[in-house]
Amino acid sequence: MKTVDLFQFNASTNIPATLQRTTMDIVEVCNSVFRPFFRNVANRVQEEALNSGCTHIVEMGAGNAPITRRLLESSEGSLTFTVCDLMPDEELYARLEKEHPKRVQGLTQAVDFTIPRQWPPQTLLVLVACFHHVPVAERAAAFETLTNSADRVMLFSPVKKTLFCMFAAVGILVPGLLVPLIYIHRPARLRRMFWCWLLPIAPLIMLWDGVGGCVRQWTTAEWKAVEQNQNLPRSILVESTPNSQTVIC
Repeated sequence: MKTVDLFQFNASTNIPATLQRTTMDIVEVCNSVFRPFFRNVANRVQEEALNSGCTHIVEMGAGNAPITRRLLESSEGSLTFTVCDLMPDEELYARLEKEHPKRVQGLTQAVDFTIPRQWPPQTLLVLVACFHHVPVAERAAAFETLTNSADRVMLFSPVKKTLFCMFAAVGILVPGLLVPLIYIHRPARLRRMFWCWLLPIAPLIMLWDGVGGCVRQWTTAEWKAVEQNQNLPRSILVESTPNSQTVIC
């Protein structure tokens, strides 16, 4: 199946902030309530940090920082964190800094992970469900940039480029419509009701991005081609399940 650059709403900076935050709520519910993907990612990141000797974790394209939040609950105080995004959630980042002083830094300026940026030694970069937003023609160079900017890079995707994942992605409509009920006791109830029920654009966006995300993914063979053709400082390891993919370099 050919990798296609289908438009992704969650990669756009032009949708309203309230709508973008509602889609992030749907992503959170999908990957924490309906499946333990975020918890599994946090556990795998903690394991890799221990094995590689990394003490600083940067969650890039962080959105609402699901991995950092989970690691702060379970990891030792020796780990520190930076959260950043092209559209940073300044309110959330400020709250994390306040709740975990000296452990968390939230970058309030926009951070594009395709642009070269040198991170301190012993840094592990974590990107979850966002690297496929990079256009195919620019992706290999972007990955090379990431791997040369830190000691370790981990990319996680909750989908793969398979027909199974494409059909399964249709199921995202269920959590998309249930988010206002699941998060009924959280702030911003009216925002979620508006974008999920009154003007139900958020579930439809997630349906499109879910199917499109499958088509935009690289297979293991495509990742191995990157390893052969790019100037990478380390080899690539690809770990797969039927509905997820992890890339480590």
